[in-house]
Amino acid sequence: MDRKNIKGFLEFVYDFYKSMKAHEITLVYEGEITHQITKAFTSLTESNMAKEEESNSVQKKVFHVMVECLQNISKHADNFGSDDFLFAGRGIFMVSKGDSEYHVTTGNVIENSKIE
Repeated sequence: MDRKNIKGFLEFVYDFYKSMKAHEITLVYEGEITHQITKAFTSLTESNMAKEEESNSVQKKVFHVMVECLQNISKHADNFGSDDFLFAGRGIFMVSKGDSEYHVTTGNVIENSKIE
């Protein structure tokens, strides 16, 4: 990577960081969703919420929503790709904090050819 590309990439990363801070995005991920990923994300989010001194009831609610959403991605995401490189159970997952609420945003990757 040459200097110009490095500078552009670093600017992109910094702009992305600023956007995440402005929208209070605490976690964003795109990729395969496995049981291990689900455990890691719920643990990480629970730790962050404990640091923010969220009540146990809020932590439990967010935990259950996260698990449900991540399991849905894992179960319902398309498998696509070639025999050599198969994408299985891929999706996007994001957790953000509003003024008085948490947002859990998810999406499944679907091939264009399967969209009606």
